[in-house]
Amino acid sequence: MSKRTDLLISEKIALLKKFRSQPRGTSQRKLCELFGVPKSTVSKLLNEETLLRERWTLEQASLGKRKRDGKDPEVEEALNLWFSAVLTKGIRISGPILKNEAEELAQMLGRSDFEATDGWLSRWKKRHTIKYKRAHGEKGSADTVEAEKWMSIVFPQLLREYKPDDIYNADETGLYYRATPDGSLCYAYQSSVVQRRLWTV
Repeated sequence: MSKRTDLLISEKIALLKKFRSQPRGTSQRKLCELFGVPKSTVSKLLNEETLLRERWTLEQASLGKRKRDGKDPEVEEALNLWFSAVLTKGIRISGPILKNEAEELAQMLGRSDFEATDGWLSRWKKRHTIKYKRAHGEKGSADTVEAEKWMSIVFPQLLREYKPDDIYNADETGLYYRATPDGSLCYAYQSSVVQRRLWTV
C-alpha cells in the first residue's frame, strides 16, 4: 500500500471493511501486518469508524441527489477543499465569506464569468451537506457574580475620579467591531473536535 497517509474517505471505508472481514478479536498489530498499514492509522480508523461510516453514508446520499455537475465543477471542488481546510483550523465561516472566496477562486481558475449568487451558494451547500451551526455554551461560562461585584463596588470608585461631563457610555461598540460570527457553516458530519475549535476561537 502507498505510504500516503492522507487517505480519501472511500479508502478509509475500504480499509475498515478489510479489518472487519478478519476474525473477531484480531489484534491491531495483526491488522498492520496483514494490510501494511501503520498502527497509528489502524487505531485512528477503528476509533473513528462510526463517524466515518456516517460521513460516507451522507456523501453517498448527497451524490445520489446531486445534479450532474453543478455550475462550475472546478470552482466548486476548489471551494470545498478550501472550506474543509479552514474549518480544521477553527475558523468560522459565513455565507458571504464563502461567496467571496468562490469568486476569488474562479478568477484564479480563469472563470471570469462565474458569479456566486445566493441560489448557487444554497445549492452548493446542499450538495456538500453543509449546515449553519450556532455556537453555544459561552453564556454559561460567564462569572456573573464577579461581574455584579465589579459593577457595584469597583465601577463606582472609578467614576469618582472623573467629572460627570467627562463620562459617557460607549456600550460594546469596541467589542463588536471585529467580533467573530456567533456560529459557522460546517459539514453536517463535522467531528466534535472540529466543532469545539470553531466555538472556542
